Amino acid sequence: MRVNGRIFGLGVIAVAIAGCAIGSPGASSIRAAAPAAANYQYTSLYSFTGVPDGSVPGREILVDANGTLYGATRFGGTGQCYNASSSLIGCGTVFTFDIASDEERVLYSFQGPPDATDSFAGLLLVHGEFYGTTLDGGSRNHGAVFEVNASGEERKLHSFRGSSGSKPEAALTLLRGKFYGTTREDGRWNDGMIFEMAPSGRTRILHTFSGASGDGATPYAPLAVLDGRLYGTTTAGGAYGKGTVFETDTSGTTQTVYSFGGTSGDGTDPQGGLTVRDGVLYGTTSFGGAYGYGTVFEMTTSGEEHKLYDFEGGMDGATPACELLFLDGTFYGSTKYGGPANDGTVFAISTSGLERVLYQFQSSPDGINPVGGFLAVHRVLYGLTAIGGSHGEGTIYRIRV
Repeated sequence: MRVNGRIFGLGVIAVAIAGCAIGSPGASSIRAAAPAAANYQYTSLYSFTGVPDGSVPGREILVDANGTLYGATRFGGTGQCYNASSSLIGCGTVFTFDIASDEERVLYSFQGPPDATDSFAGLLLVHGEFYGTTLDGGSRNHGAVFEVNASGEERKLHSFRGSSGSKPEAALTLLRGKFYGTTREDGRWNDGMIFEMAPSGRTRILHTFSGASGDGATPYAPLAVLDGRLYGTTTAGGAYGKGTVFETDTSGTTQTVYSFGGTSGDGTDPQGGLTVRDGVLYGTTSFGGAYGYGTVFEMTTSGEEHKLYDFEGGMDGATPACELLFLDGTFYGSTKYGGPANDGTVFAISTSGLERVLYQFQSSPDGINPVGGFLAVHRVLYGLTAIGGSHGEGTIYRIRV
C-alpha cells in the first residue's frame, strides 16, 4: 500500500457546506410531529462501483465555479489494499463529479502505506488545492494529511505516529493561515487529540484528550470557528462519559463547554460537528434524547443547551451523525437510520424545532445510510450515502428544496 500531491485556483460557488461522523433509545422542549416524507425532487445521480472506481464515499463534497464536485472515498481506486478476506478493495480515491453531465472521474487513487489511505473525511479547498486526512496510511500507518491538485498530483504532508495522534477522521479547518484538526485515537491516553498544522506540514499537538475530570474523549468531527476560537464535539468523556462540546484556542488552552447525559432525556454521543449561526452553536447527538435515537440542539458558548428536537427512531429518522447545514432560515441534516426501510432520512428543521422529513431512503438500488453533510448550490442540496446504489458501494444524490 502507498501515496504523493500539489495545488491550483478555483472560485467556490457553494452557498453552504456541512459535513458528518457514525451509534440507543431514551421529549423535546418543542415537540413537532414529522409529516410523511415528501419527495423534494430527489435524484440519485451516481452509484460508485468499487474497484477501480471509488467505494464508500466520505462525509463532505465541494464544488468549484465550473460546477464540478470534489470528494474522497474510503476504498476503491487502483491501490493494492485488501480486506480481511484477501479481496482487493482499493485504498480510496479523490474523485470529481460534473453536475452538468453526471460524469464521475477518479482524480487520484491512494496507494496505501507509506502513502495515505482510507479517507473518511471531506476535502478543504485552499488557494486551489484540496487538503484532507486519511484514517490509515502514512509512514507509520496511523493516518496522514495530504493535498491534491486539479491535475491529480498528490503530496503527503504529515504522517501520524500514534503517540502524536492516530486515526484522523474529520476534515481540516483553516484559521489564520494554519490547519486545525482532530484524531480520534492515541495521544497520551489514547482518547484522541487536537492538532495544528502549518501549510508546510509541520504539526504540533494542541491538546490531548483524557476523558478524566470532565475532559472529552474520542473526537470524530471537524472543528468550527467562532470569534477566533475553535469549537468541537467528542463522542465520549465529559462529566458523565456521554460526550462533550469543547472550545480551544490556537495556543491549546482547552475547556469543556458542556457535558452531555447529565439529565434525563439529554442527548448523548455527538458524532457530528457544530454549525455556527449568529454566535450560537447548533448540532446533533447520535443517541439519547427522549426516545434514545438522537437530538438536535442549540447551545451558547457559555454552555447553555436548548434541545430543539428528539428523533423517535421511526419515519422521522434515527442516529443523526453530521453537521447541520443552514440555508435560508432552515437547518438541513440527515440520519443514518429511520424511514420505512431503516436506511436513513434527510430532514429539515426550523430554529423553533419544527421538523420535516424531505426524503426517506428506500434500500438498493437507492442509496443507504447518508453519512455526509450537504453542499448547497442555488437551493439544490448535494449529498452522499455510504453504501447502496446500483453496486452497493455508495451514491451521490441531490434534493431540490
